[in-house]
Amino acid sequence: MILLEPNSYVLEDTLLTRFTSEKPEVVDITLVDFDNVIYHVQTSAEQRTLLNLSVEMKYFNEVCAYGAESILQREYG
Repeated sequence: MILLEPNSYVLEDTLLTRFTSEKPEVVDITLVDFDNVIYHVQTSAEQRTLLNLSVEMKYFNEVCAYGAESILQREYG
């Protein structure tokens, strides 16, 4: 049996490094999690203190049927 962690180590490490760094670096990383969720973490050279995180899920419509949209709205506005 394979035990998979519920979080993405690479995403967590990227964000922790980014937020704890004294000098903000330009970041542009795309990674895919074990369940085919695609994350894109990006900052621009002009606005290094602004971080964009995009999440793409091919099965998003399916999880919306179980209330995912309202949970995202509640948590992130």
